[in-house]
Amino acid sequence: MMHIFVTLSKTKALSQFRIFGDKKRERMNQLYKVSFLFVVSFVLLLWLVPGSMAETTGTKSKNKRQTLVIHGTGDINLDGRFTKVIQKYGYGYVWHGLGDLFRNDDLTVVNLECSITTRGTREKKSFTFRAPPESLKSVKAAGVEVANIGNNHSRDYGVVGLLDTRKYLLKYGIQPVGAGKDLAEAAKFTLFRIKGWRVAVVGFGGVVPDPYWLAGPHHPGMASGDDIPTMVNAVKAAKKHADLVVVAIHWGIELHRRPPKEDVVRAKAMIDAGADIIFGHHAHRLQALEYYKGRPIFWCLGNFIWPRRLTPGGRTAVAQVIVTPNKKFKARMIRSFLVSSARPALYGKRRRLSRRYRRRPPVSWSPTILSTKQRKLLERATSDIRPRFCEPFQYRGGHRHRHRGGHHKRGSGSQKLRRYCRNRWRHLTTRERHLSRFVPYLARLGGAYLGIGGEQNLTMMSWAQSRIGWIVTDNPLAYRVWQLQRRLILLSKNRRTYLRRWYAGRFRRRTIRLLRQQIQEPAKVKSEVKLYRRVRRRVQRMYRLGLRRHRKYRYFQHWLRRDASYQYIRAMFQTKRLNILYSDLANITAVQAIAKSLRRLKLPLRIFYLSHYEDLYKKSPASFLKGLSSLPMDERSLILRTHRSRRYGRLLSGGHIYVVQEGLHAQELLKKERYRSFHDVMLHSLWIPKGLFVVKKLPRTGPPL
Repeated sequence: MMHIFVTLSKTKALSQFRIFGDKKRERMNQLYKVSFLFVVSFVLLLWLVPGSMAETTGTKSKNKRQTLVIHGTGDINLDGRFTKVIQKYGYGYVWHGLGDLFRNDDLTVVNLECSITTRGTREKKSFTFRAPPESLKSVKAAGVEVANIGNNHSRDYGVVGLLDTRKYLLKYGIQPVGAGKDLAEAAKFTLFRIKGWRVAVVGFGGVVPDPYWLAGPHHPGMASGDDIPTMVNAVKAAKKHADLVVVAIHWGIELHRRPPKEDVVRAKAMIDAGADIIFGHHAHRLQALEYYKGRPIFWCLGNFIWPRRLTPGGRTAVAQVIVTPNKKFKARMIRSFLVSSARPALYGKRRRLSRRYRRRPPVSWSPTILSTKQRKLLERATSDIRPRFCEPFQYRGGHRHRHRGGHHKRGSGSQKLRRYCRNRWRHLTTRERHLSRFVPYLARLGGAYLGIGGEQNLTMMSWAQSRIGWIVTDNPLAYRVWQLQRRLILLSKNRRTYLRRWYAGRFRRRTIRLLRQQIQEPAKVKSEVKLYRRVRRRVQRMYRLGLRRHRKYRYFQHWLRRDASYQYIRAMFQTKRLNILYSDLANITAVQAIAKSLRRLKLPLRIFYLSHYEDLYKKSPASFLKGLSSLPMDERSLILRTHRSRRYGRLLSGGHIYVVQEGLHAQELLKKERYRSFHDVMLHSLWIPKGLFVVKKLPRTGPPL
């Protein structure tokens, strides 16, 4: 019985344990199901919710402020009568040097200094400018959004011209500011919504030709840039509706480097009233960028699309202001230059010269002996020449001077001429260390050569492979050294031997022995040997300078670096195709004799090298200009100059700039009586980097760089 009881009790306990295990299992299954449903729902939420989150963040980012890029420029003149490059190449040409600078920014503000109209009566002023409505197509295509017309040329053709200008600007999608049909419209701001910002632009005119040019309650005109209360009220009205206020104002004094005190007071008053950026113009030259209370002030941005008359007017810039989302201003000037008449270009955006002007095809010829008739022609060209060594000319000091014993007054001109005349070593050495700037124009040019100065003429002749050449010097010592060099070149079969005659000590004795053998007259032998001993060191130093490979002193393809160039110069002397003249370019007899010989030989003068000859005169001598007009030139003829003044830009090492002009263009200016000095030539020049200027008509057809 006891055994049965124990067995029954164990069976009952096991059944109870099984019942308890089944309940626990059911609870665990329910827990698993709940957790599974929770995980699935969480995954679904992660899958569905990010899309809605992205949408909400996207809507917020549209209202969030982003970084702004704002540009401003100086004066723009679209009158083809004044800006003549527009007549030749069209309105779009003047914007090509900027690339996509204005198209890729957020806002561009310019000063339009001409009337856009075909109607109206011309005002009685010295300068009046007018352009047709289609000229605004290029302005809009360049990326300009706002044009200030509150200036001293917006009303050049009366009220009709002013209202037409505003009408056509709106027609082409450019917002006008600074002038209108009444004072309310003239002082009214234009509002832009850009990248979460509200930007207002206001314009003023502080240069007033006549009081009736100013707008009134019922009178059209421009908003006054002299009345501080009016300006402050206009800025405050714009600030109520905008986050940023940009002011374009026409003020200042022409060609002054600094703003007047009155403009400083106005600028501070406008910034105190709420202005954030100020773009100034009218002075026709660049002025400083300054900050007041963290706000940039561009006092004057100079000329932008405007004929380049002088170097200060040729330097320009694009004002760039970057506004960060937390409203901090980073302002700078992007350096630009008017590379041709009225065509601005950014530094680094111009193509290299070698790509634009390729070298000429090679001319296969070697110097040959001249016929008897040709020799007579050349002898006539070199006969009856009287050197005008430092004779009195109208010089930069405005006085007349004579070499030695002459009366010298104090002044920069007299001192400079005195140093020039008493420098016995001139035309022996040269500081024109960057003649390689001329290489793309001279290579294989052929024709005849006429130059002044020292041995740099031989270098340029070897580049051009000229057929006949004349080298002119007014220095008696330089003329004697030229004759000595000619003798030694003819005595030396190669360039190494020739250089040794100037360098090595043992060759010096051999050279003196050869000179004594070649020259028959004893007195002449003595003078030649004395001259050789005297100038040997100077010539040696000159050749070392030319053959040096230092970047500051190198000549590209110096005539003594290559045997072929040396043999060419030697053959030119042997065949008497290269002549040294003891004369002056102002000697009309010599130049006209050369011109007559070239006409009979039917050979054009391809290269006329003046060095810095024209620097010696305030006005070029009439005899020099007459001789220049008589020289036979063709479409490939060039006039090469160097200049030692900083008036036209930064000088290269050695203190020169380098100028290339087409010969026919110079003769054309002479016919029109527009060429009296070197400055008249530079008015037609365009600037190319690294100290080179090219004057208007170029050796190859097509628009300038």
